[in-house]
Amino acid sequence: MTSINWDKAALVIVDPLVDLLSPESVIWDIIGSHVTEIDLANKLKRLINGAQNAGIPVMYSRVEITDEEYDAMSCKSGLQSLMADRRMCVPGKGGRYHPDFEPAGGIIELSARKGPSAVHSDFALQMRRRGLDTAVFAGMVANLCVESHVRDAVEAGFGAYVVSDAIGAISAESLEATLANFALHATGTLTTDEFLGSITPVTA
Repeated sequence: MTSINWDKAALVIVDPLVDLLSPESVIWDIIGSHVTEIDLANKLKRLINGAQNAGIPVMYSRVEITDEEYDAMSCKSGLQSLMADRRMCVPGKGGRYHPDFEPAGGIIELSARKGPSAVHSDFALQMRRRGLDTAVFAGMVANLCVESHVRDAVEAGFGAYVVSDAIGAISAESLEATLANFALHATGTLTTDEFLGSITPVTA
């Protein structure tokens, strides 16, 4: 694992929402098995708690699309069609934060996205405003939103790491293929335990 300067790094949790982490999700039949198998929610909690205890900024990136926006949408991809058909990530419904991940303790909420890409949020602005040069990503979905965030971060000039065992997909095979892509697109990968073992809690 490449050494990360934690003084200039942030932990970015992608889509800690009901529709991506909860059995209430409108796509739980697609993602539920893998999210449960890898115990994703508990790993994300460990990452967030560890980062906050070490004084590392934690950011939430979320997608949010209203019913009105879906009604006006001209679907041009399979993902857009799936999201529109199931009405994914609608505010107040599946687009609300999972109860275990309500923003608290100084968590930075990025402006809402309308698709997978971090370009559609203020991610780069929030990073630069704090003098940060590296993002460590975890969350959902590995080969869609997480991969888009990694590519966007690198293109914007940031280091982009992925917590390899704390990103969910539709299957283990899909995750394996995405991790192979990260060998080329990401700055590096680390596990949840490696993340927690490499940071130092702030002492009073």
